[in-house]
Amino acid sequence: MKTDNKKLVFNEHPTIMNATLTQIKWNYLMQFPTFKQQIIFMVLVVFTTISSFGQSGTCSADFGVEKDRVNRSVPPEGTYYKMVITNTGAAADTYSLSTKNINSTCSNPDGSGTKKNVSLNISFLDVDMQSISEIFLEEGQSVNFLVYVTVPNGTAFRSWSCNEVVAESKTCLNYKVNAMLHTLVIDPNED
Repeated sequence: MKTDNKKLVFNEHPTIMNATLTQIKWNYLMQFPTFKQQIIFMVLVVFTTISSFGQSGTCSADFGVEKDRVNRSVPPEGTYYKMVITNTGAAADTYSLSTKNINSTCSNPDGSGTKKNVSLNISFLDVDMQSISEIFLEEGQSVNFLVYVTVPNGTAFRSWSCNEVVAESKTCLNYKVNAMLHTLVIDPNED
């Protein structure tokens, strides 16, 4: 392929054109009839480039259940999963916490079918037992928090629930980390 910094050049295939990104932006810019429109376009191009560059490599996190204890049993009064999230990115970030029931797509740890899996109540608490919905982390900082799981009245005993806990970045669009939890509802009257 041939490249010429002054003009667009066709290579051996007439449908393929080779041009530098700068040439394409300049040619597009020249389509605007007024100087004001040209300036606005240039500002948008610069802002988009800076924004994209600023986010690349910024968001990264390690996330999971402490000691990888992703399977727990839950009595009617509830249980806690101890979670830890670490900001391994290049800047401070806030992560929004959410949960998603994934009974239809998970596998139960004991190999049983998921048809009889149940939905449980899930909330997030900090280590001081205060309700939270997001966590702010400085670069390199780790934070522990709790996923509190309770059993709704009337839920069948010896039933599994599969839930995905998600921590989604507020800085980088579409960046999220997750952990899967498997919870077995036990009968408190059985040993």
